[in-house]
Amino acid sequence: MKAVGKAVFGLFLAASAASVPTALAADRTEELSHILLNDGSYKVRLSAALALGKLGDRNAVPALARAVRDENNTVRAMAAQSLGRLGAPEAMDPLKETLKIERDSFVRTQTEKALASLGGPGGGGAKKARIYLSI
Repeated sequence: MKAVGKAVFGLFLAASAASVPTALAADRTEELSHILLNDGSYKVRLSAALALGKLGDRNAVPALARAVRDENNTVRAMAAQSLGRLGAPEAMDPLKETLKIERDSFVRTQTEKALASLGGPGGGGAKKARIYLSI
């Protein structure tokens, strides 16, 4: 598959993830995790990070935890947001580590919100915030 074809497929897969029945969520989680960690387009990785958060499958935690170190700050921020959205306690440590090294204010803010939603530093059980991005 050509690079452009992969990017379009990745965006389609990410966009359709929120409407996937639970039985297929595990398959989608695996595919989206692979895309998140390997696609060359930050826009596709961003879409995958957001879709993984919407799927609600905690099996996405390892991929999202790696993605908080992505080269693109928006991908890092949305990976952190998705970790908070999943509500998985095992996401606490990667988020805390991110705060120790992250310099980008947007990523730091999303990481702090994610930690707060998990009951970490900065609060306990914050409301789920909606973030709108123009790409």
